Amino acid sequence: MVVASLSLGAVAGVLLSGGFVYYEVGRFATPQVEETRFNERRAIFAYTGGLFVGVPLAIFLLLFLASTGHGAWPGAILFLALLLAVGEGAEWGLLRSRYFGTGPAGPFYALAFRAGIAAILVLALMAQALAAATLNAPAIGLAVGQSLALLALAAMGALLSLPGRYVPSRRASPVLSVAMGGFGYLLIAFPTFSGPEVGAAALVVAIVGAGYLYLQHRPLLATIPPPSGPTARPAAGAGASRYGRTGPPPPRS
Repeated sequence: MVVASLSLGAVAGVLLSGGFVYYEVGRFATPQVEETRFNERRAIFAYTGGLFVGVPLAIFLLLFLASTGHGAWPGAILFLALLLAVGEGAEWGLLRSRYFGTGPAGPFYALAFRAGIAAILVLALMAQALAAATLNAPAIGLAVGQSLALLALAAMGALLSLPGRYVPSRRASPVLSVAMGGFGYLLIAFPTFSGPEVGAAALVVAIVGAGYLYLQHRPLLATIPPPSGPTARPAAGAGASRYGRTGPPPPRS
């Protein structure tokens, strides 16, 4: 049996997150650049991993929104803490694993990972909104705004949480990511306990604020060398590839 709200929520989540990865991460892949600056397979695996991690986070998100809507703030703070802790901890583990964290391309995998998480959060939120008994245009508009804010927070958190080896200046830190993420989720919850006008204004603040912080750290992506660059270790048996994963073979002596 197909549930229409879940299907439409899944479409919304995949379109938003997949479109973000296609544009933001894809602009550093061939043919947009001469040589792809990350491992495409790892980026896909990171996105898929985010989908799995997003399942428990979606439960925490819905419980957080339900708690704020009923004024149960102790429970809301608990679920918000779980939402932030699991998300930050998952990226921490991702970028310190041998598979994803051994090269300079970690920020690309972090973005793909967070986008996968955002896909499930948007799915849960949109499915809940579409399944509501009082479905109307303002409610759908607020759900779309919340979805955009979730994607903006995911992109922001991916770069704010990067370890020091990716951001030597330390303009980013997990503490800053948690603080700004927590504030952003509170803004996303405004429609649950305020009027639609106040809720819409809060969502605009969340989207603009998270987007601004992401754009502040976005130039980092352009500084990451390709896998065959001078700071990267060449793969075994590396040869020329029209997909840009490897560099040209070394000249014969």
